[in-house]
Amino acid sequence: MLTRLLTSALLVSFLVGCGDSLPKTEPVTGMVTLDGAPVPMAMVTFLPDDQANGTPATAQTDAEGNFSLTTFNSGDGALAGTYQITVAKYSESDTPAASAETSPAPQLTEEEESKLREAQYSAADAKMANRPIRTKNLIPKKYASKTTSGLTHTVVAGSNEVPLELSSK
Repeated sequence: MLTRLLTSALLVSFLVGCGDSLPKTEPVTGMVTLDGAPVPMAMVTFLPDDQANGTPATAQTDAEGNFSLTTFNSGDGALAGTYQITVAKYSESDTPAASAETSPAPQLTEEEESKLREAQYSAADAKMANRPIRTKNLIPKKYASKTTSGLTHTVVAGSNEVPLELSSK
């Protein structure tokens, strides 16, 4: 009985130790600037040169333009290797303008007001569903493509600090 219990415990500990382990990542942090000014809310993507053996890493810059790459788990960094880097910051350019009322609203009962509000929301939802969303890249287009960005970095063991200094010229 004791032998079976020890064998079972050994087997369970072996199986638990054989779970899927992720490849080792290295910390990668940096700051994105455009003409010397920090770029908040930009998407930074590290695309591996070796697509067969590499995994992309991504980050979004904070309010000060700082980023910390993620490959598998938040902020874990990137696999060691050489990367092409893209940076983009998109903004929705076709947002409906708020309408200003120029005359006072008629007095409605609570039920009429509720029905009117529901009809307005339904009309707005229908309009938004049929409206194509147009986005605009707020930094130069060349940085959004790995073939034109000119940005590269080789991630090595240990900490990697990657300043991404973009230019609008």
